[in-house]
Amino acid sequence: MSMLAGFIGAMGSRRVSVANSLAAENTGAGAQTASITFKRDGTIVDQDSASLGAWITPRYATVGDSFYVKGTKTSGSNLTSGPTNDTYVALSSDQSFAITDLVANGASVGWGGSFSVSGDGTNAVSTGTGASITADRSS
Repeated sequence: MSMLAGFIGAMGSRRVSVANSLAAENTGAGAQTASITFKRDGTIVDQDSASLGAWITPRYATVGDSFYVKGTKTSGSNLTSGPTNDTYVALSSDQSFAITDLVANGASVGWGGSFSVSGDGTNAVSTGTGASITADRSS
């Protein structure tokens, strides 16, 4: 039995799945921040609390207490706030990965990478690739 199959069996009917191509973008006047937040209740939202899906099913208020998440940069700028790159953090509280553009009429600021969820803080149960977070201050 594979490690993944063993973990899924231990989880019962819970299914961890991080979607590919998660994306958040924020453009406008003044400093702009874009973010992707993995919430303790199993949902994923952007900076406006718009749903980007779920990282686990079924979802419930404290489902994150047994899991960890990490973001791994593959291109672009470093995050301006959130967990350290490529480091698992507990989902016993919401974890937000954010980037801010402070330069007026400059190029947008972007982060590209992947998100992984783990049950033990070491081994990924699911990884979604092609994620992007982009902020653009227009003035």
